[in-house]
Amino acid sequence: MEKGVGERWNDVGEEMKYQITKKQCQESIRGICSYCGGKLEPIETVDNSGNPTFWVGCVPCGVFDNGTDPKTYEIAKKAGNGT
Repeated sequence: MEKGVGERWNDVGEEMKYQITKKQCQESIRGICSYCGGKLEPIETVDNSGNPTFWVGCVPCGVFDNGTDPKTYEIAKKAGNGT
């Protein structure tokens, strides 16, 4: 079997389906990274069972994050800096 782009195969040659597709992940992104304020994007990974999936995360921080509202982030950032 020839492997295509974005396809995953298990040890016995069976195609594995994404648990969360890139499109589904992209549609779930709300806000910005709650750690650095950066852009969130779908990151390809595997779940605890080894199945391919996409989770929302921040590449510069290297964390998976559900995100926060930009205004909330700015308030928290100011409070954390003591200003």
